[in-house]
Amino acid sequence: MPSDGSPTAGSARPGPHWLLLLGADRIDVVEQTAVALVRGRPDDPVTETGIRAELTRDGLASRVGRGRLDVRHQALDPVVVALPWALGAWAAVRGARAVRRAVRSS
Repeated sequence: MPSDGSPTAGSARPGPHWLLLLGADRIDVVEQTAVALVRGRPDDPVTETGIRAELTRDGLASRVGRGRLDVRHQALDPVVVALPWALGAWAAVRGARAVRRAVRSS
């Protein structure tokens, strides 16, 4: 192992530091989303993820039949983009209902 602690090319040791980096990135995404909501400028998933360009600029035609690998996972793209928003909306509704019940019962 090199002196900097990183595994060598032939090392079988997985890099747990990558897991920490991925976790930190997810935490940063949540923090930035919360900051955007507090500032009153929430993210716009339709324009910021390229969904509009997919529909208006021949997104599918540019990939199909050209041997591109991203065609294999394109069915999952709407799930990856929409699921966090759907879960957030569900959590917001549940939270609002809980607050409303608490206010009514007091």
